[in-house]
Amino acid sequence: MRRVVAAVAITVLAVLLATSIFGEGPVDPFDVTAILVVEGREYKVYVAEGPEEWRLGYMGQEGYDPRGVGAVGMAFPFGRAGRWCMWMKDTMVPLRAVWILNGTVTEVADLRPLDERPVCGFGDTVVELSPDIEIRPGDRVALKWG
Repeated sequence: MRRVVAAVAITVLAVLLATSIFGEGPVDPFDVTAILVVEGREYKVYVAEGPEEWRLGYMGQEGYDPRGVGAVGMAFPFGRAGRWCMWMKDTMVPLRAVWILNGTVTEVADLRPLDERPVCGFGDTVVELSPDIEIRPGDRVALKWG
């Protein structure tokens, strides 16, 4: 019996330690921001870091700036070039999806609220912006952290 209790205690301790080390907890795609520079114009955007934040994006939001920091969109830096698909499941605001490869806009698509059809493009980063932001294929862009 003591061995069972000891084994359970060690398991619980290991889970608690792993949780504190690896930062398990609520996922929040609105806790990091960066500056998106488009042909010299600067815009603040949120940064979705990792698969869980990429999955959430603007789902459930009714505006572009839920934290009130002046953001007009969200960047999804995927870290490698590929065909990335975006959708508007549970997203109430219209978005302009911008695919970027090596600092150049490759594709732009306007997405409609609540449309669950995937819209795909090629790049290493996708940025979802307010449709009011002027941006087109060929524009040079950069993400500045800090």
